[in-house]
Amino acid sequence: MPTPTIGLLTTNVWGAATVGPRDPKNGLEDATMKQWDYWDGQIIKSPDGKYHLFCSRWNQARGHSEWWNSRAVHAVSDNLIGPYVDKGLCWPGNEGGRGHNVTALVLPDGRYAVVISETRPGTVFGLCSTICG
Repeated sequence: MPTPTIGLLTTNVWGAATVGPRDPKNGLEDATMKQWDYWDGQIIKSPDGKYHLFCSRWNQARGHSEWWNSRAVHAVSDNLIGPYVDKGLCWPGNEGGRGHNVTALVLPDGRYAVVISETRPGTVFGLCSTICG
């Protein structure tokens, strides 16, 4: 099934022309196209009902080929589909938040972990017992 439309379909967002019209309110998007390109990610629903997206972003002005310099970020939404609000870097004090191919999981003890690769050796970061934000 296609992803439901939350906002309006537009062709004024990043991506190839063949992507076609899409809804920038689905997921996480810089609607201004002036700051960030977002990529990949894992969504976790927390006990309070909020959805937490862990993904990567990089400087939009430098184009898609800047992915190698991406940073891992945390975003939050009240809806699984979005829109998500970027809450900032997951670990700003560690290589400036560097991370790509971001995925997240809930550990058996209830803590959260975020795994990254590609832009640095595969690394697992432990997060607080509740999703920080």
